[in-house]
Amino acid sequence: GIAYDREECVEGMACIARPLSTPSERPAAISITGPVSRVSTGGTEETIRTALEQAGNVIELNLSG
Repeated sequence: GIAYDREECVEGMACIARPLSTPSERPAAISITGPVSRVSTGGTEETIRTALEQAGNVIELNLSG
């Protein structure tokens, strides 16, 4: 799944995160954070979500050996 933080922790900031599956039992994630005016507007949020999915897939492949 994807997690969104829209000014919940820091006013004016937004974050989009995705969990990573790793061979160990340690939790891991990848995220992108930026000003809410740039992260949570129109197609930008969808573009970031897609980039996180793609980057996460590459990281998971590299971690699995």
